[in-house]
Amino acid sequence: MRLRTTTPMAAGLLFVLLAAPGGCGAGAAITADSVARIGADAFADAGHPLAHGLDCTAKSKGAVKYDVDCTGRTKDGKKATLTAKNVAEDSHDDDGVFVGKVDGKTIFSRKCLAC
Repeated sequence: MRLRTTTPMAAGLLFVLLAAPGGCGAGAAITADSVARIGADAFADAGHPLAHGLDCTAKSKGAVKYDVDCTGRTKDGKKATLTAKNVAEDSHDDDGVFVGKVDGKTIFSRKCLAC
């Protein structure tokens, strides 16, 4: 299952998904949104603030693990990408493998996005 989310629409989307019976897709939406928010902060911390946040897509890798791919633009117009592998839904995106790039050059690579 693939689900896209963009940082500014997070609150309304999360309310709708969490209120839906069964929660199918809720984990992907929550994970993609968390990676988008925390990832935007990581780009800013690395000296490459984003113009409009990240647009992220989460793909399920089992019950609670996801791969997340994000794209965006820096404030100076460069292409920004964030790839997150094996992100656990229940860990607030603090585990996995996270690689942020600007114009193809790696600017951060870590196992914890929020630290």
